[in-house]
Amino acid sequence: MTRFARAGEQTQSPEDLSFSEKVRVLFLGATIPHPRNQWTPASVGLAYETHQFQGEAGLLEAWVIPVSSPKGLAVLFHGFALSKARLLDVASYFHHLGWTAVLVDFRGCGGSQGDRTTIGWDEAKDVAVTLSWVRQTLGESAPVLFGHSMGAVAMLRAVAVEGIRPRALIADAPFGRLLTTVQNRFSLMGLPTWGLPHLLVFWGGAQNGFNGFAHNPVDYAAKVYCPTLLLGGAEDPTITTEEMRAVFHALVGPKYLHAFPGQGHDSSLSVPEQEWSEVVRPFLESLSQPLAN
Repeated sequence: MTRFARAGEQTQSPEDLSFSEKVRVLFLGATIPHPRNQWTPASVGLAYETHQFQGEAGLLEAWVIPVSSPKGLAVLFHGFALSKARLLDVASYFHHLGWTAVLVDFRGCGGSQGDRTTIGWDEAKDVAVTLSWVRQTLGESAPVLFGHSMGAVAMLRAVAVEGIRPRALIADAPFGRLLTTVQNRFSLMGLPTWGLPHLLVFWGGAQNGFNGFAHNPVDYAAKVYCPTLLLGGAEDPTITTEEMRAVFHALVGPKYLHAFPGQGHDSSLSVPEQEWSEVVRPFLESLSQPLAN
């Protein structure tokens, strides 16, 4: 799950696999092709610029969608095994609210270099590098950050470990602990949630040079002092309501929680713009006070 394949068909969601397919995935791993950007902002009628800048694992690629007289700048980070193209609807929502949107491909995804993922651990460094680039190139020292799933996890870790200071965070569906989210997926496959999930977290981390059992956004949240809007789907089978509330309660600064009724893991990526904006607009409008030094 941490190495992108050059070719092949992506393994289906756990709940859609047959028993024999589940066994195969357990012993041989999932096939995850390198995520591609199949669309651009032009696909949704938005003008944009493409930029590349140096990251830790190679060049990172970003799209900048400008707006005249912007109210601010938002940087958007995608989820696991996806690319920035998956956030085009969210970028459109920000655009319609009057915000410049910057969409970034994590290492190994879309137009960025690399061939692996660490499910948010090293991607936190991509977040930090992106903010440095945004400050130097676009002149924005404290943007609002939006992250979906792994992107939300990477943002929380970047604040806690990399020391970034965004204006605010909008974290959509971050898991609470890596082990817990792996166990949730085993449960969806109808498999035991003790033993193999622990082995997978241990070995996946060891292969990529980190401790998977220490990859816990609920712990990162305890070091997040900036205003944070935590979003999720009320019917998300992979990130439970209990996990979401644990992350929420750990946040230190001003915080707000909203679970979209009837939505699953891709809540922000699938709700209508009006419903999303009714939640996000008031949060953005509340960011009127300058950052404390």
